[in-house]
Amino acid sequence: MAGSSKIDKSISISFRVTPRMKLLMDAAAEKERRSLTNLIETLVEDYCLSKGIKVSEKAPQNRVTEKGVNYGDRDARGKKPGD
Repeated sequence: MAGSSKIDKSISISFRVTPRMKLLMDAAAEKERRSLTNLIETLVEDYCLSKGIKVSEKAPQNRVTEKGVNYGDRDARGKKPGD
């Protein structure tokens, strides 16, 4: 896509749920006439809005980026190289 920036790209995530939760999620998405992805995005956006949670559009340090987790100058255990 010409002119698109990195922020426009989607990031894939995965998680496990119980079979019952998957049925509930699918039923809710169908009732709302949304994809499962759109339903989850809407629910998270609404939750964050109701709780006053805000994030920058730019991925901050020590956060997940398109290249993986960015720990700044520390490793996944929080240690600096040479510690």
